[in-house]
Amino acid sequence: MLHIIQSSRISKLMKRYEAFMEGKDATNLADAIEENFQQMEKLESSYQDAEVKMDKALSGITSTFHKLGIVKYDAFKEIGGNLSFALCLLDDNNNGFILNTMHGRESSYTYIKRNRKRNSLFNTW
Repeated sequence: MLHIIQSSRISKLMKRYEAFMEGKDATNLADAIEENFQQMEKLESSYQDAEVKMDKALSGITSTFHKLGIVKYDAFKEIGGNLSFALCLLDDNNNGFILNTMHGRESSYTYIKRNRKRNSLFNTW
């Protein structure tokens, strides 16, 4: 009796397994898995190519200004409102400039100071 029940269960399991392995359009599961692995390998290689291109592009933009700072201040005691300012723009190698504008009651003065890699910002004033 037990043998008949087990045979029946095994037979049902085999039918379900065969239906599972057939898949769509008469392709089996092994072919579908192999195709997915091939697609994953293609995606991985294209991802690595894109990563190399991005690294090259990022290394080419080191000469653009990435660091910036602005400070507003009162240049003269009688003028309020923080109308004067200093603006600093630097690239990744600390090359750039400092723009200083002092606003007074009757005139404004603008100065620019170039900053090179070896100079500290504190030594340029």
